[in-house]
Amino acid sequence: MAKKSRKASKKIVDTKMAAANDTTLVGFATAAPALANVTPRLTAEQIATQKPEPVRSERGTAVASGFAYNKLAGGPSKQAVIAVFGQSGYSAYSWVSRASKLGITPEELCEKFVADPKAVKVLWEAATAKKETK
Repeated sequence: MAKKSRKASKKIVDTKMAAANDTTLVGFATAAPALANVTPRLTAEQIATQKPEPVRSERGTAVASGFAYNKLAGGPSKQAVIAVFGQSGYSAYSWVSRASKLGITPEELCEKFVADPKAVKVLWEAATAKKETK
């Protein structure tokens, strides 16, 4: 014996009868003031000429600037940065804070890092040694 389908049968609705007995127009007058506050739709020309403003937060710009400085420094690997600045210099400082600790701009630090990482290492060790002896 075949099993009966458990699929719900479609309900047949007489749309003409439902439209004839429709009484939802009574509440339409109360809904009209709410529709008055809706902004009008934009035309295709307005949409084409509009440029969306990028959403930026302080964190987003800080991450973007850090990425830009990393790229400016030649895109060094994690091991290369740790070799110059040490583990604490890698994890605790950004390019901007490392540069301010050395007393130079981040761009200068990135240029020096590309040109001679050993010289930057000597500068970093001298800057952190002053801090530790105080």
